[in-house]
Amino acid sequence: SVFNVCRWPVLSAAAAQIVPEDHLTQINAFDYIIRGLSNILGPITGAFLINTISMQNIMLAEVVLVSIGFLPLLFTKIPERMKNYEALPSVQKTIDRNWNEMKEGFSYVSKKPGLLKLLAYLSIINLLLIPGDHLLPLMISDHFGGGATKLGMMGMAFGIGSILGGFVLGMQGGFRSRMKTSITGDILYGAAVILIGVSTKNQFPLAILAWGAAGIGESLSLASLNALLQSRTKPEMQGRVVAITSSLINVSVPLGMIIAGPAAEYFGVHQIYIFSGIVVLLISGSMINIPAFFQFEKNKPVKSFDRSYY
Repeated sequence: SVFNVCRWPVLSAAAAQIVPEDHLTQINAFDYIIRGLSNILGPITGAFLINTISMQNIMLAEVVLVSIGFLPLLFTKIPERMKNYEALPSVQKTIDRNWNEMKEGFSYVSKKPGLLKLLAYLSIINLLLIPGDHLLPLMISDHFGGGATKLGMMGMAFGIGSILGGFVLGMQGGFRSRMKTSITGDILYGAAVILIGVSTKNQFPLAILAWGAAGIGESLSLASLNALLQSRTKPEMQGRVVAITSSLINVSVPLGMIIAGPAAEYFGVHQIYIFSGIVVLLISGSMINIPAFFQFEKNKPVKSFDRSYY
């Protein structure tokens, strides 16, 4: 978990340094295609390996594959934007440096026109949608009367949806406005969550279709949002802004579950889906018609891509 928290800000910041601004949406779309494939092939591959080889060999294979995955990084040149720091600073200097960088990041977010509004919107939407994702096993078992097989089918549907959404962005690039593309994805996700909530116990195929649509919505939303943040954030602040964004998303997980858990037990888990989806539709539908909300996108693109490396 700690590795993932540290990895994504670094990868997102690095991508903005080596990819032209007009191709950021397509690159992020390709990222979600890979994630969708992983969601589909990962469980299948894992089940096959567990039934064919020992757990020790599975762990060894994982280490080998991760090592192979690191190899392309050795041949990738990324422009260095950081200040010159000591090679081996003291613990106190490291703490002071990290504290100062964190303050600089929050200061940049608060002063950049429209960025704070965008992150606030993202936090609220995630707070509403994350419980639906985490309550899915309970929805499958209690409402649809299924088990691991039905849960796996839902996971594959979401993965296929992520791939389709990535292909749509990769080929067409979405709307001219990345913000509108992202909000459209949120609206699609919210509508899909409502559809799952209103599905009866005998309408599981409808729920599968809806969860696939949610996968499309997530790809459209997050890939476009990532590209927008990368294209409008100063190169030296990329990692800090993405780290703050990731932190807001991670905070939404326990907070959302603290609220959704008791509510699901009292009202029923399917009611949580209906409520979350309706509120997301209301918020996202309102935002897309408020010009001030697009203030961040109106900022001029930053010059991150360095052609001297090609």
